[in-house]
Amino acid sequence: MAERRRGLWLDAWLRMKKNRGAMFGLALVVIILTIALFGPWLAPMDPNAQILEYQRKPAGFMGNVIILKKGGLMV
Repeated sequence: MAERRRGLWLDAWLRMKKNRGAMFGLALVVIILTIALFGPWLAPMDPNAQILEYQRKPAGFMGNVIILKKGGLMV
């Protein structure tokens, strides 16, 4: 009776499954590829778009500058 041989890809997969570092690397590659493929749907905004009305506003939280006077009051 002839012995059935495993294929090259099956042998490679079985050897890779035993190696924990290789499986971690494979998981990392799959995660990065998933993020790269679905990135345009996750963040649809244009990273180069400019809002020109914000150009002349002072720096600060929500476009406001908080100035503390000696009395501790905010203006």
